[in-house]
Amino acid sequence: MNIAKLLTDDLAVENFVRETLRKAVYEPVSEQQKPEDSAQSDRKSSASDIFIVANAGIAFKYHGRLEWPYGDGKPNDHNMLDDSWKDAETFQRERVQKEENGCVSFRDAEKLVRAIYRIAFSSPASVQERERHEQALLTLGDDDFSFSLANIGRFRCNAYRQRGSLACTLRVFPFGLPDFSRMHYPPQVTDLARLQQGLILVTGQAGSGKSTTLAHLIDQINHDPDRSGHIITVEDPIEYIYKHGYSVISQREVEHDTETFATALKAVLRQAPNVILVGEMRDFETIQTAVTAAETGQLVLSTLHTLDVANTVDRIIDVFPPLQQQQIRMQLSMVLKAVVSQEMVDAIAPDGSKIRAPLFEVMRIDSSIAPLIRTGRTQQLGNYFKYNTGNGMLTRDACRRQLEAAGIRFADDESSEKD
Repeated sequence: MNIAKLLTDDLAVENFVRETLRKAVYEPVSEQQKPEDSAQSDRKSSASDIFIVANAGIAFKYHGRLEWPYGDGKPNDHNMLDDSWKDAETFQRERVQKEENGCVSFRDAEKLVRAIYRIAFSSPASVQERERHEQALLTLGDDDFSFSLANIGRFRCNAYRQRGSLACTLRVFPFGLPDFSRMHYPPQVTDLARLQQGLILVTGQAGSGKSTTLAHLIDQINHDPDRSGHIITVEDPIEYIYKHGYSVISQREVEHDTETFATALKAVLRQAPNVILVGEMRDFETIQTAVTAAETGQLVLSTLHTLDVANTVDRIIDVFPPLQQQQIRMQLSMVLKAVVSQEMVDAIAPDGSKIRAPLFEVMRIDSSIAPLIRTGRTQQLGNYFKYNTGNGMLTRDACRRQLEAAGIRFADDESSEKD
């Protein structure tokens, strides 16, 4: 498809963007991405991300793999290699061919990104906010914002400059919560929703499903008839929209509803919370305030970008100045209740469909682990955790065995068998 021919004016560009966002949420996987047993495939999930970058086709990410909805799906037909040696005639001929294959030109990439801004800040009251975000993009080189489209979903956009052109990545959040029953959460993770107070940390690299795990825990609490209370989330941006259940849920977005994570957490203790979700513990002040909130008797849930449970405690402690590190060790030994580390891996469901399955580690902070944190012997956490798997603990190997017992096969196992 030649996208350039569709982008005739601002309205046409906006309509194309809306259709692309709708397609990412609702349209089925292409023939190239279907599993071999396509009759058994029932992928109800949307694309997780949308990429708009000049000299490449618009790409959707499904289960960790890219798909090109406006081209033939072959990356080599979209990638622009070294054009410096080509004469003008060859360059023009190949440019036209790339556009026919769905490639986005520098000019069209800018049109699409600017249309996303107009859609995201479409109300008359948000004109100044749009101008502020566009100015941030042009002067700083990148910008973050989120927006919703009626009957489609929510989107978190990071717009940025690359090679002198505009580009963006959109994370897709369909309205409503995922079907958690299809996501193979082990009981060691789900049972964390029973905790009444303390700090729970969910860790992992970007795109590993941390936000979805937090949503799963919040949903468990919200549907517990014995657990009615006030749940407050502080996010940047808001990702999943919750409906009030047995609890009342307040959702606050940084910049829109509050200035920073830290300022929201300082105010949250005056809002009679029972459960506090902090989208990410990014800095010293946010971590300090979250730990203090957990000390006052609330259940606090948050995320960190660490790769395993053993390194998470050191990551928190290292944020603090040396003179305060012993104090934070003492606080963590008392308030930290669990650390969950997760990653997403390619797998095959019992029905033959390709999925992304979560592999978890869960470390519960019990009377044996708390002294290790308090006395600074965190280097021993890894070994203790591996060899003491009771009391709600879970290693990645044990999690993998649970999934295999449920009929899930892993892609690396399939590759090994073929070799």
